[in-house]
Amino acid sequence: MSATMGKSTSNPMPTILVSRCYSETTPESAEQGDFSDTGFVHEAEPFTFSELVRVISQGGFRQEGGTDWLCTGYSTVDYRTGIEREETLHFNRANPERLRKWFWLAARIANKRR
Repeated sequence: MSATMGKSTSNPMPTILVSRCYSETTPESAEQGDFSDTGFVHEAEPFTFSELVRVISQGGFRQEGGTDWLCTGYSTVDYRTGIEREETLHFNRANPERLRKWFWLAARIANKRR
């Protein structure tokens, strides 16, 4: 009798490491041609494929010319102060290169759901 009998022999999908960043712009910082604040929301957070599809879809992320990232585009988050915020999702460099195709497949699936 085989030692693997009754066990799945398929490899589960590995998690994909994703970094989520933000940049904020105020009217004053825009005059200077700079951001007022930038940083990480989270860095190298592991996502399953289905979790990544959900985050991309719910967050409104889309490709805007980046080869390793998706963005939300700017939206005004505080009309009183004029602060605009953009968030980006980055395919983390710590991932094996073979996972890049899964990052982009998640983006395609998420964007078809909208």
